[in-house]
Amino acid sequence: METHKIVIAGGGTAGWLSALYMQKTFPESNITVIESTEIGIIGAGEGTTPMINKTISYLDIDLKDFISNTKSTIKNGVNFKNWNKDGTDYLHPFLEPNEELIENARLMYIANNMKNEDGCLSTMLMKEKKVPIYFENGVYKNYGPSAIHFDARVLALFLKDKAIERGIVHIDSTIVDVSLKDQNVEKLILENGQKVLCDFVVDCTGFRRLIIGDYLKSNFISYKDQIPGNAAQAFFMQIDDPKDIYPWTESTAEDHGWSWKIPLQHRYGCGYVYDSRIISNEDVKLEINKRYGDVDFVKQFSFEPGYLEEIWIGNCIAIGLSAGFIEPLEATSLQQTITLLDEIIKKNKNIFPAKEYKQKINKIFARESDEIKDFIYLHYITNKDGFFWKNFMQNYKPSKSFLKVLDQINSFETIHFPRGCNIEYCVFDHFRYHLVANGNGITNKNNIKDYYNENLILYKKDLDENIKKIKNVIPKLENHYSFLKKMGGFNE
Repeated sequence: METHKIVIAGGGTAGWLSALYMQKTFPESNITVIESTEIGIIGAGEGTTPMINKTISYLDIDLKDFISNTKSTIKNGVNFKNWNKDGTDYLHPFLEPNEELIENARLMYIANNMKNEDGCLSTMLMKEKKVPIYFENGVYKNYGPSAIHFDARVLALFLKDKAIERGIVHIDSTIVDVSLKDQNVEKLILENGQKVLCDFVVDCTGFRRLIIGDYLKSNFISYKDQIPGNAAQAFFMQIDDPKDIYPWTESTAEDHGWSWKIPLQHRYGCGYVYDSRIISNEDVKLEINKRYGDVDFVKQFSFEPGYLEEIWIGNCIAIGLSAGFIEPLEATSLQQTITLLDEIIKKNKNIFPAKEYKQKINKIFARESDEIKDFIYLHYITNKDGFFWKNFMQNYKPSKSFLKVLDQINSFETIHFPRGCNIEYCVFDHFRYHLVANGNGITNKNNIKDYYNENLILYKKDLDENIKKIKNVIPKLENHYSFLKKMGGFNE
């Protein structure tokens, strides 16, 4: 196998994941990560989607090792609070066994104002603070999908330690110049005087987009006219009793934006996403204190939602925040990182493909970003009062692609997304759109009733059978706290 000099510019979760992926797929190559401890990482995102479990397995990382060393907890889905004018909550669960079989039945429940959790494994488990995992002869087994919450800074250090243990080289310095030839990176010049030769480069420099943006001049496609959030104030809250830790992310619609609350083994990781053009950070802090009392304020960061038109140019690809970022809602940032690593490295196993393949990857990322943007946009269409929400409805006009999605929701057609690629899934299936639209109070339930009127008996039968199956299996599934303890959690 040919040896290559593969360099990852930047650390954090994206950088160290990229390094581990590269080493796993190209074990004969020399892998180097250039990370400046002076610059540090944003470290605000602490939620994932179920794809993280396959990633951990692919990288030969034991889940018990992961949970015991990253302060992690389990995530069954998201609890959306106060996104409807009436102040009610709704649950957004992950997929589950026979999801497609019972999907229509659960939509029927929406039409008849019945609770979604009455027919869904993930949401029934959320109510009981259980996880879709059980132990058999001392070995854990998955009954359904789940994701992971983690301490972002601790996770980055954990992955870094794994990488260095496996022989990946770490250089603690800052990149001060980039030497290019015909849109290929030849070497990186560092502040410490080193010149690092490159055959392939992964840009994980975050919002700086140092190589792919500053040097290779990839064009940034902004969503600032469609997504109102452009800043976030992160903060921590104490956990009084670890036994009360719930297995979901909380997302609460606030007066001037929305907040997240993620339970970890040692604290709640929280943040408030807002529009800095209409409210100051100091006023956001006052609002946080008013709702949550005394908290530990940490990093505030600003961002422009959007993505790079070309994330792969020459021998350089952008991964993580370098490639794009929309906002923390629905935890899609790390999912996009994993999707790219899976498609390019794990699946294709070729970092020196023809130009056509690079163009294909650029189009895949663009389509996926547009799809996520439209899904996030849907969350903001609500019947809520308040200046922030009314300002969105008046001044953030929907894209043509979103109008098509909204028409499909209202007409109750299956929502289709043209992929034009060999990634065999959409980020969110059409049931997710109906779930959010209903949770925000904008669903036309008569359309659902009309659409399913002829088949209600069949769907009700499917749902009843699924509920019976779920109720039979729930007693053997693990309580969240006890599972974390068995997996080595709550280590000091």
